[in-house]
Amino acid sequence: MITEENENQEEDENVVLWNTKLENVVKGIGDDSKNYMKMHMQQARRSNIIYNRLTIVGIIIGPLGGIFTVINQISGITPTPILSIAEIIMGFMSGVIVAIIKFGKYDEISNSNQTTAARYTSLYGNVRRQLSLNRKDRIHALKYLDWLQTKYDELILSAPLLSTRTHANFVTKEGERVPKPYDNIININLENTPLPQSQPISQPIPQPI
Repeated sequence: MITEENENQEEDENVVLWNTKLENVVKGIGDDSKNYMKMHMQQARRSNIIYNRLTIVGIIIGPLGGIFTVINQISGITPTPILSIAEIIMGFMSGVIVAIIKFGKYDEISNSNQTTAARYTSLYGNVRRQLSLNRKDRIHALKYLDWLQTKYDELILSAPLLSTRTHANFVTKEGERVPKPYDNIININLENTPLPQSQPISQPIPQPI
């Protein structure tokens, strides 16, 4: 008959304690989260700068084209060719800028990258807080590792794509460990794998003469 004491004993036997290898795995996920956070912040900042610049230029060009139109109308009966050409150019540039802002979605890209960076920051802070505790005060190692890997995978799948330029600039400027895109290195723990036992070589039995 299985008692509650036996069940607790079996659970205690199945608990994996914290060790250096598990800590390195958790620390690696935390470092990757920190680096992804920095890259998403860079991409959000770049998208925000582009959006602001295009918006300012569009605000300036729109009224400027209207000014050329008014000047061309009050300058005389015969329209000035230079002002007419400037008016056409200003109208064309204003339409192009509005189209770029609309289809580029720089504001949405900036907001989505900021949200993703905040989630990576939260995950990185959780790893730092967990590893700062004594081993006996932490959450069970395998439970925490399963939770951390699940959250990390969810972030990778839901995060907006990083541009090649952002990745290259981060490698050049930061000089830190950067996750390789679509590249996973799997290490197999062979610590408890039994060594193959050598089979004894059978000696021929001498036959009596």
